Amino acid sequence: MTGRASPSSTGAPAAGRYAILSLFPELVRDKYAGPLPSSVQHGTNADAVHDLRNVYFRDGRRIVDLTYGAGGWWKRHRPDGLEISTSDFTALPYPDGAFDTVCYDPPYIPHSGTSTSPNADAFRDRFGLTKRTGPELLAMILAGADEAARITEPAAGFLVVKCMDFVDASRFHSWSYLIVAHLNAAGLVLHDEIVHAAGAGIGGHNIAEPKRARRSHSKFLVFTWTPR
Repeated sequence: MTGRASPSSTGAPAAGRYAILSLFPELVRDKYAGPLPSSVQHGTNADAVHDLRNVYFRDGRRIVDLTYGAGGWWKRHRPDGLEISTSDFTALPYPDGAFDTVCYDPPYIPHSGTSTSPNADAFRDRFGLTKRTGPELLAMILAGADEAARITEPAAGFLVVKCMDFVDASRFHSWSYLIVAHLNAAGLVLHDEIVHAAGAGIGGHNIAEPKRARRSHSKFLVFTWTPR
């Protein structure tokens, strides 16, 4: 490969690129954006947000967290444009397209979660879900997704939805697929999918005969109004 300079170890354009620029000044110089974050994230939500900060959670963006709980997302990186919503996420007080990044992390627990998940009761209490199970819970999550989409800026905004598939009552429930299908039907485009492999998920302690793999990951699904 004679005649070509190798890229530098920093990821900056090759030296040969600069030589070409000196001969043709009308060319636009490359803009180095830094390393890309991985599509598989480990650690906590805060670790994932920190790694994705230069893509979706940059300082200066208008960012809202619609389902703020203990603030775990923002323990390592808290952008200066962050707003915490205390409103019902199915009926938000914000105007259309109000935010550059909308963060939506609704409860995703099976209807039998009270007995299979040690944190299920606190989870239900936080979102008023004592009597909302199964289809009613899914309807509430999709209604919240509609509101989240409505307040996402249409030209350059990101809607970041955290969700998880699970097995309940011997059935596999792909809520990530349902959310993608629902928002696609509303006109949004799936822009990115980040797998969050943070350890074993719901259930598993009372299974005598393995029938499928245990869910050990959730997802950050990123949507936009226009492809880019």
